[in-house]
Amino acid sequence: MTEENNSDRFSPVDLFFATTVGLGLVCLVAKYRASALQRLKKNVKALTDPLAHQNAVIINTTAECDNIVNKLKVRCEDFGVLGFDCEWVTVGGSRHRVALLQLAAKDGLCALIRICKLNHIPMDLQALLEDTSILKVGVAPSDDAKYLFQDYGIMVRGCLDLRHLVVQNGGKPKGGLAGLTENILGVKLDKSWHIRCSNWEAETLEERQIDYAARDALVGMEIFKVLICGRNRRGPFFWQRNRWKRQGVNERIREMCRPYVEMKYKHRQVGSSAGDAVKVSSERMTKQPRTNNKPLHRAYMTRRTTMYHNCYMQAPDGEVLCTCDRKKSEWYVMKNLATVVSEEPFTIRLNFEPAGRVVDEAGLFYTQVKANCCVVCGATDSYLRKNIVPHEYRKHFPKVMKDHTSHDVLLMCVDCHLRSNVHDNHFRNRLAIECNAPIGASSDIKMYEIPEVKHVRLAAKALLLSSHKIPEQRRKQLEEVILNFYEDHSEVTEELLQEAVKEDSSVMNVGYRPHGLRVVQYFSSQSSGGLVELEKLWREHFLETMKPRFLPKLWSVTHNHRRLSQRAEENRVLAQDLTVAGLGDYAHLLKSGSPTVENCGDADLAFSDDCAVLESNSEAEPEYVGEIE
Repeated sequence: MTEENNSDRFSPVDLFFATTVGLGLVCLVAKYRASALQRLKKNVKALTDPLAHQNAVIINTTAECDNIVNKLKVRCEDFGVLGFDCEWVTVGGSRHRVALLQLAAKDGLCALIRICKLNHIPMDLQALLEDTSILKVGVAPSDDAKYLFQDYGIMVRGCLDLRHLVVQNGGKPKGGLAGLTENILGVKLDKSWHIRCSNWEAETLEERQIDYAARDALVGMEIFKVLICGRNRRGPFFWQRNRWKRQGVNERIREMCRPYVEMKYKHRQVGSSAGDAVKVSSERMTKQPRTNNKPLHRAYMTRRTTMYHNCYMQAPDGEVLCTCDRKKSEWYVMKNLATVVSEEPFTIRLNFEPAGRVVDEAGLFYTQVKANCCVVCGATDSYLRKNIVPHEYRKHFPKVMKDHTSHDVLLMCVDCHLRSNVHDNHFRNRLAIECNAPIGASSDIKMYEIPEVKHVRLAAKALLLSSHKIPEQRRKQLEEVILNFYEDHSEVTEELLQEAVKEDSSVMNVGYRPHGLRVVQYFSSQSSGGLVELEKLWREHFLETMKPRFLPKLWSVTHNHRRLSQRAEENRVLAQDLTVAGLGDYAHLLKSGSPTVENCGDADLAFSDDCAVLESNSEAEPEYVGEIE
């Protein structure tokens, strides 16, 4: 009975089919066993080694460079960050030009661009490096950026030192990139001097060099992802794809990193914000007392009192001319040049007819109430005055363009002021190239130091102050230095030492033409747009880099253009000043006699501010009216 049931249940066809399927499965397992094990091992390694997805690509030609740059740009669309590093050769203490540039993307693509083979920076790569929307992360990336600028004239923008983020997360960065990698990623980098000091200009890079260079850039990206996303130390990192693909992630990342972009880590000794850059840790001073009285940091004298008092000044007929501070208003009243009209808001009315009235938006700008806050972030606790067009340029402007205008003097908090200064340095370097006005060149040095005279002065000072403490042999060497300089003396006396101490070791550089003057002279020509173009460039640079949200109303990048045009129509500006400013059409009209400039002397210009100006025959002192320093 049982045998019949079994034979009915399993027919020969069923047995044949089952046998065939079983043999097929055995064959499949045997065929793909190796690849399946490899994939399993790879997945396990990816969970334990954050650098397992490293994909190094060596670039030797311009075409290859353009191709890899396009790939990097695509990877930066939803995550605008690149790992950044450079390598070069040093021989006999002398550094060669940067030979290798490493850029790493979020997915492990590492572009090893051999600049020593290209001999230049291709345009696409330059645009990528200068793109402020893409962060270049690493340890001390600004140093590598400095070398790229020195060697190839490339301005690397958006540099971020990872140590700022470590401090922000409550950590203490130690040991440079290798230390961060081991502490955060649990990976030990190969930092042997044999590989670090190897020949990066060789015809072909060795495998060990390739791995070293790629890892140096990739670990920067991986550390950034950990510090921004967060994960357990030495644990697997699960890339949150959906989180970073959401719209606006780049903006959120930039907002988190904004205080530290372009800021060197050594500028921040304590604290977790850029504002702490100007503070001194009492604990640090206790542990490491200084032997001199020099401050640890530059002092920033922030304003904690109101800068804009927003007092009103009126013409004799009651028209508002401008707002000014309380002290200036009281000065006019004390000199009997004005009378008080109202106490709240404090308003004065002039007793004489001003030389100019409010015209157009350029004049209305000075009549509005200004807020006492940072124009970038809105902070109100403390702030500094910021010259949008730096003083090193404006001091060379003609008098009519630089006197008594508060348009380009804005308030910033310490954090924003520090970041703005860093961006300004980048823009100064750009102008240095475009205008052939090198910074730090021989023509940019005002005074030279004569080494021989300096040695004599220092030797005399040492003998006068510490002669009894100096060993005999060293004392004779110092005396010999002095006698060699004063050949007509046979012995060192106290009178000779007193004379040597007073020696001036500095001499004026006859070829002195500072960077600021060269830039102003370059833009002074009509073909370069004039000085109003230089002002416009600085204002646009400020808007692009700082993105201020609390600018005064009517603030404009073309403010001076309209202001000077108005003055030309009112016969209150000289033709040569218009030419330098870049308003050649108005200058031509003035020279041809259409309007004439007669009552436009220094006394009148000294008071002008597109608002109220004193008459040139007034007995008042030449004081400004607008609300500026």
